[in-house]
Amino acid sequence: MSRVNSRKYLEKWEADYPWLKKSSDGTESAFCTLCRVTIQPRKSSVEQHSGTFRHASREKHLNTKSQITFPLVSKKADCEADIHLALCKFLNKPFSILIDESTDVSLTKHLCICARYYSDEQKSVIDDFLGLAAVISTTGADLFAVLETKLTSVGLSLKAAFYNSSDGASNVIGFHNSVWSRVRAVSPNCILIRCTCHSLNLIVQHSFELMPSSVGFLLSEIPSFFSKSSIRREEFKVLFQTMDPSNERMGTLLPFQKYSAIRWLVRGKCLYNLMVNWYELKAYFLCAEARAPACIRYRVTTINNMFKDETLYLYVVFLTPNVQEFERLNALFQSTNVDPEKLVSELNLHYKSLQQRVLDNQGVQLPLKRVDFEAKFLSDCQKYIDTYPQTQKEIARKNIESVLTRCLQFLLRLLKELDQRLPENKEIFQGLSYLSPSKVLHQSSKMPFTHLPLRHIMKDKAQNIEDQYRKVSLVDWSSTELFENSCIPKDTTEFWTAVRHYKNTSGDAAFKELADYCLTCLVLPISNTFVERIFSQVTFVKNKPRNRMSDKLLSSVVRVKAYLASRNKCCKDFKISDKMLTKLGTDMYSDDDELVEDDLTLIDDLN
Repeated sequence: MSRVNSRKYLEKWEADYPWLKKSSDGTESAFCTLCRVTIQPRKSSVEQHSGTFRHASREKHLNTKSQITFPLVSKKADCEADIHLALCKFLNKPFSILIDESTDVSLTKHLCICARYYSDEQKSVIDDFLGLAAVISTTGADLFAVLETKLTSVGLSLKAAFYNSSDGASNVIGFHNSVWSRVRAVSPNCILIRCTCHSLNLIVQHSFELMPSSVGFLLSEIPSFFSKSSIRREEFKVLFQTMDPSNERMGTLLPFQKYSAIRWLVRGKCLYNLMVNWYELKAYFLCAEARAPACIRYRVTTINNMFKDETLYLYVVFLTPNVQEFERLNALFQSTNVDPEKLVSELNLHYKSLQQRVLDNQGVQLPLKRVDFEAKFLSDCQKYIDTYPQTQKEIARKNIESVLTRCLQFLLRLLKELDQRLPENKEIFQGLSYLSPSKVLHQSSKMPFTHLPLRHIMKDKAQNIEDQYRKVSLVDWSSTELFENSCIPKDTTEFWTAVRHYKNTSGDAAFKELADYCLTCLVLPISNTFVERIFSQVTFVKNKPRNRMSDKLLSSVVRVKAYLASRNKCCKDFKISDKMLTKLGTDMYSDDDELVEDDLTLIDDLN
């Protein structure tokens, strides 16, 4: 064996050369973490390498940038752990699980886990972010294992979960071999809540399939056509002003908003923009076809030919108010801590309104002439007929009849989808409305105890809760000091929070069990909106320039944002704990030898 091969790597060299470490190839060679090269295992070779121009330049670059090196991230993660512990201490009580999965910009699939619970500190129902978990396989078994591991890591148990909210994916809510089937096995009293916002969006999406494909094509193609060309936008604005010389339509939204089939509140806006700019767009593409370059001529010609079909405009006029009404309802369910009674009222009102438009009192479908298609749509249909000469009126009427028939099928599909997707949710929300102070405190509208929702969560306290429910309406709440200005709040959560602290003459909490039961009911998640907002933050934080961000840092940043947002706080209102203060100091900045391999690769790229 040669002398060189018999030499050993000595760790004491690292004291003089912090950038040095033993090679990972199984030999005794040394490895320079800055230059990414192996060195013979002898000190003279190491010293010789340290004097090379390549190494010296990299070492100089590293020293000038050491104050902002990436390992600082781990210290930030330590600080956010205080927030994590601060929110988890409130979760030793009934809570709801909210889960969903999505993929970030680096194509990493994440399972987002959130919790909804009543906070004694905030005196309200809080949605909090528990964490992101990177997943590869998304089968029910794999997602459940990740969920259970994450909850255990923060000191929670699925047995304490009362509600499980998610979208309609079969691997999550299926009755067999899904996340829900496994949650139900662990916690038999847990209730599955399908996200109402997802359901409302799917109702519109599935019904929209009955409409001509040309409508969907225009919704996506027109914003796309203008999205990457400022010249086209300016040309359209000039044309719009030319066609509106008196500025009567000043403030009209232009058709530039991008369409997305998966974003809940976009379809109605794009339909409205298309409707109010129809004739301007028709004129624009008529002019654009004549001078379009060869690369986009076919695209422009296709769009121009569609604008020549006036029946498409009628479909847009019909769809716009109907889709917007569903999106208005969807936006209401996305509200934070909205009163369940209001949700029930709006949901029932919309359902009955839709029924009256297409069904008679016996539930039989109305003939085409008696269907309520809305006045503007029928007026535009008549204008369409009037544009035809007398000899072709019959053709126009047949075209309108075809349009009306298709629109009727759309309304019937909406009603059918609404019946299929929201019956359980409607019943649950109806039960929650019984807990409203406007009903509980009035003998005429107060529901019998047997009609209260989710009675299984009362367990062995049912008798006490029934007795307290019987007495709660007999107290003169306006004369107590629990409410500001002796005014009983209309908000259900605020009311039961105050009732929970009511004490009788002996100093006992007279309605604590009843209030705890009601507040547990109100922990029920209305939708998965909070999880979707978390994914919006993930997209904002981990974008293309920051696609190398680690999962730990991503989760830390999102947790801080979610913590502040759920408590209506700004970063300036954030209170730094004593533990955080002890971590602040010069030692929080990394030394050169703390650089990890990915950081060194990035430094190589920068050079």
